Amino acid sequence: MSPDLLLIAPYHGGHHAEFVRWLLQGGRQRDAHIVLAASSTLLSELTDDLAFEPQHAVPLASADALTGTSGWAQVRATATVLNEASRVDARRSFLMYLDQAIPPLALGLGPRTDRMSGLLFRSPYREADPMGSALRLALRRRLLQRAGRQMDTVFSLDPEAPALLQGLGLQSVYAPDPVEPSTPCQSEAEVRAAYGVEPGRRLAVLFGSLEERKGLFALADALCEMDVGSRLAVVVAGRTYPEVRPRLVKALARVEDESDVQVIFREGFLSESDLVNLTAAADVVLAPYLGHVGSSGVVLRSAAAGTPLIAQSTGQIGREVRQNKLGWTLDPADTSAFARTLGTAVAEPTATFDPADARRYVEGHQVDRFTSAILDRLLA
Repeated sequence: MSPDLLLIAPYHGGHHAEFVRWLLQGGRQRDAHIVLAASSTLLSELTDDLAFEPQHAVPLASADALTGTSGWAQVRATATVLNEASRVDARRSFLMYLDQAIPPLALGLGPRTDRMSGLLFRSPYREADPMGSALRLALRRRLLQRAGRQMDTVFSLDPEAPALLQGLGLQSVYAPDPVEPSTPCQSEAEVRAAYGVEPGRRLAVLFGSLEERKGLFALADALCEMDVGSRLAVVVAGRTYPEVRPRLVKALARVEDESDVQVIFREGFLSESDLVNLTAAADVVLAPYLGHVGSSGVVLRSAAAGTPLIAQSTGQIGREVRQNKLGWTLDPADTSAFARTLGTAVAEPTATFDPADARRYVEGHQVDRFTSAILDRLLA
């Protein structure tokens, strides 16, 4: 008997494991037969979730070739993964990360099927990409339109995307980016002590994958211009990339030399409990991303913890922070404005934060809303 659903998840790291875990749990609750085709790394992360019937797993040997690829090599490697996964004869298939599959599907390099659906993590189809151009945006739309015509449903984490995608002739459904509210296992005082935060300082944190697009260097420039740096401590925590680390260390050292801000750099993997504890202990969470157009787990975590944000003004992040009164939005490239906002946050962190609106926002992003949006359609 063919599986009810083939879940294709060739990537690992980031949110991939938890998203797959939630869908597998949702399938179990519905007594559905779901097969997971995934990279060996992701399968090892999900061992406990795959231990029950009727779930079972298929390792994708070709998924390893995706690591470190870009350009045409990535298009070819992604096509190989899709064709390998399609050998599983399932009633429906769902691609966990549709974004990278758009070019090969649009070019006809992937499997020929009308039973595939997928989830868009990014939504660069609402407004011009701040890091790109109108021509690049038009090309993305054209590729998505061609790829989408071979698909059953395009799911999106952006609530405004379905109307736009339907305007391109695609079937589209909103699947809210999920968050699981968690209780910290350490008190605010314990977290501050563990990071060495000096008494009397407000705490701002920037965490996650430490890449240039996260606004690291824009933050450093703004901190150097602050007038009230003696009242602020900033924790920068997470994994760095080899090409970014030397510049980041130098930028943070400059902040220490040119300002009174206390800078704390913690490099390495952050566990789920680390993230929960740090977010809850902070006075403000920093998400000054450069040109990010999709959703962000940082926004959801901060809202769930009741911690205000300083975030980019553009894209889905900026829209949701403003609409739900989750903090401040700004252009991170405007150093003076960034410094002023940091100063305002030091003086009164909750000035633009509404706890009731934040709770409503989090309630709309419960895990069962995400799984129901996808599985109720695909398993119908």
